[in-house]
Amino acid sequence: MRLLHFYLVVVIGFSSISVFAVDLSVFQLTELQKKLILSWEEEDRFDEPTLLKFAKNFHDYNTRPPVYIPPHNPEELQQVIEWADGRAFAFFAKFTIYKFDSERYENDCPNLALFNFGLATATTYLKRDVFETSFHTLNLLAYLRNQSPEKFSQVYFELAKQKGFDSYLSTTAPVASIASSDAY
Repeated sequence: MRLLHFYLVVVIGFSSISVFAVDLSVFQLTELQKKLILSWEEEDRFDEPTLLKFAKNFHDYNTRPPVYIPPHNPEELQQVIEWADGRAFAFFAKFTIYKFDSERYENDCPNLALFNFGLATATTYLKRDVFETSFHTLNLLAYLRNQSPEKFSQVYFELAKQKGFDSYLSTTAPVASIASSDAY
C-alpha cells in the first residue's frame, strides 16, 4: 500500500497541466525568450496576462527601430567633449567682469548632431559622455569662486585662456579694473 501511495504522488507531482496556453505565434521572439516564457507557464509562475506582457515587451525590444547615431570618429568625439567644456565658462561668466559670447560658441561646435545626441543619451550609445570634462570644470570653477570671490574674474580668465575659451570672452568692466585685479 505504501509503495502504491508513493507511486501516485510521484506521477501526479510530475504531470503538471497548464490551465492556459499562451499563444506566442503573434510575437517575434528569440528561441531563448520563447523557452523562458513557456517554462514560466509550465511552472505556473505567472498568470496569462503577465506572460503576455513579457512576450509583448520582448517583441517590442526585438522589433525596435535601429538608433541613428551621428557619424563620427574618436577624434571628433574628443573635440566635442573639449568643446562642451565651454558650457562651464558660459555659466560662470555672470560671476565675473566678462561676457561670454554664447552664440559664437554654439556656432563653433565641431559636430552639433553628435553633441545633441550625446546630450540626450549620455553613454547609452557613445563610449564617452560629452560632458565628462565639463562637470569637472564646473566643480573647479565653483570651488575657485567660493575660495576667493574678489579674485575670481582673473582666475576665471586664466583658466579660460588655458582651455582655449578666452576668445569667447569680452570684458564688461573698464580695462583699469582688470589690470588692478590681483592674480590668484
